Amino acid sequence: MGNRSSSLKNFDVDDSKKFPHFAIKDLQEWSSEFNTKYPNGKMSLQDLEIMFKRFFPFGSP
Repeated sequence: MGNRSSSLKNFDVDDSKKFPHFAIKDLQEWSSEFNTKYPNGKMSLQDLEIMFKRFFPFGSP
């Protein structure tokens, strides 16, 4: 306790205060999914474009 680095792997309730418009459970789930899919904490440009197209199917990345 007390020793923590600032990374998504250590997302907790204190971090959720930065995003009050989202439910804590949602933030924890998204963080966990991101860490599972991108263990190094980074996503490629191709992955970002795929995500962008999912949210904005008629947009241009």
